[in-house]
Amino acid sequence: MPYDINVVLHAQVVKNMDKNPAQTGHRQRSALTRQLSSLYAVFILTLGLIFPLAAVLERERGVNLYLAEALQVYLYLVAIAYLLYLELYLLRVYNPNRRPIPKRHVIIHVEKGDPSYSKHLDPEEEGIEFTDKERPEVHHGEQGISHYLRLGAILFGVGALIYDGFRIAEFVLENGQGCRTIADLVITSLHLIFTFIQTFFLFKHCTIVINKHKAFARFGVMHLLVTNLCVWLLYAVLETEEDYRKDTLTQSELDVNDTVKGNNSDDNGPLACFADVTITDQASPYLYPCVLEYSILAAAVTYGIYLSIGTAAPVRVKMPRITKAIQNTVRMGCQKSNIGLFLGILVMILTLVVLSLYFAFHNNDAIEIETADGLSLILFSSLELLLLLLSLVAAIVGFFRLRSLDHRGWKWGTLNDGVMLIGTAGVYICNVLICIALFQVFLDLDVTVILSLVASLFAIFQASFQTLFISDGCRRYAKDKEQANEKPGRRSVVFLLICNLCMWIVDTLAVKKAEEHNALYADLYGNLCWKIVTHLAVPLIIYYRFHSAATLWMIWSRAYEM
Repeated sequence: MPYDINVVLHAQVVKNMDKNPAQTGHRQRSALTRQLSSLYAVFILTLGLIFPLAAVLERERGVNLYLAEALQVYLYLVAIAYLLYLELYLLRVYNPNRRPIPKRHVIIHVEKGDPSYSKHLDPEEEGIEFTDKERPEVHHGEQGISHYLRLGAILFGVGALIYDGFRIAEFVLENGQGCRTIADLVITSLHLIFTFIQTFFLFKHCTIVINKHKAFARFGVMHLLVTNLCVWLLYAVLETEEDYRKDTLTQSELDVNDTVKGNNSDDNGPLACFADVTITDQASPYLYPCVLEYSILAAAVTYGIYLSIGTAAPVRVKMPRITKAIQNTVRMGCQKSNIGLFLGILVMILTLVVLSLYFAFHNNDAIEIETADGLSLILFSSLELLLLLLSLVAAIVGFFRLRSLDHRGWKWGTLNDGVMLIGTAGVYICNVLICIALFQVFLDLDVTVILSLVASLFAIFQASFQTLFISDGCRRYAKDKEQANEKPGRRSVVFLLICNLCMWIVDTLAVKKAEEHNALYADLYGNLCWKIVTHLAVPLIIYYRFHSAATLWMIWSRAYEM
């Protein structure tokens, strides 16, 4: 028996078939502003790639470096100004929490088991439009990013803020050595302010939909998007160049520089900046990836806000109380996931123990350097291989178990898939290059080489199957009460979630350090080339693991709703 459900629209209903010239002109203007904002983004991204590359290739500080610095100042100032405009003016004048006055009631007939019975309806998808006068100026749309990815944005944002704070402290404490210029201080300070304001805005208003001054909003949000992408490019290029310059210093060059300083009491030599290891250098392997991961996540969220500009407020379907009770029962508790949870806890404990042993061997001066490096690499590769094997099995089992659930569309599925594929590309790039290098010496039958090769191959297969599983699992929902109670595949989902958290911890703390102590890759590809790979791919791998864990949590909590 169908249910008659009263749906309260917040604007007058206009049928799509009633086309008029005003609406046609409005759509044409919207399409034009989208095209212009896209061209603006491509142009700024081109400059964000060319200027730092040209500055790195210059032997001395020249015009290209000044252009790169000017571009960063422009990006940060405009982005900060637009965020302040949104936060201090638009969201205060047009309160998104204000509910428009209902204008009309519409009866929608919904059958039992229909997917639309328990979700939000989009008026535009149902053949309904808002007029410009009745469309809410600012409102909150559907949930575009999970709560745990929002927490991840705060986590990575805090890491980026700490990293900028260290760089500012390094400038203050260098005592006029000249390693950091005033321009570096200004740019770092602007990036710190931009990161702080943007993190606050995205955590609080990640579902915001702007319908006021839409052309200006598209350019403003697109500028935020392109700023985050340019930060990713700029930091990756400039940090790689700085790291490479430090590695190319030989002891003889340092000795020559010390002699010059002793004779001339001048500490401003070009090599003096790299002679001492600062706190920024020590923290860089752990905090620098946070900048890149934060930029990727912030760019994805701002792109979702950009796509939602000009859309109507979702129509909420009034659901019977019995359905709400069923959903509340399904959401609460850890039913059908206890086994996966406790197995995952065991894996987490094992991971922390092995990581402790890894750093103990790595920092033990009583053991010979070659022996310590060999033992630490064996421990690291064995742990990585075990985690990959367990997570691959969990992904395969979970994939086939969740296929019994109902498959439905997800508004943000394409955006989530795109972000996942970016991280998967980082896994592919790093591990394929590692496999190519290790195949060259595979016949030596070295234990570390064999373990590293097998682990890299498993990483490629595991990332491929896990990405497929997550993309499919985000669109699965229980089709009846029996599946909501049985929860097929929930044990595999929670176990895979914990395995990804373990790999995220391992990659964050040890992967860059472990690969730096294997000179095989640098010998084959060249030191500079391998630096570029590690500075670009490793942050993507770390982000992929965190994003996978956050999305798996969303599957664990939502896939078994009816």
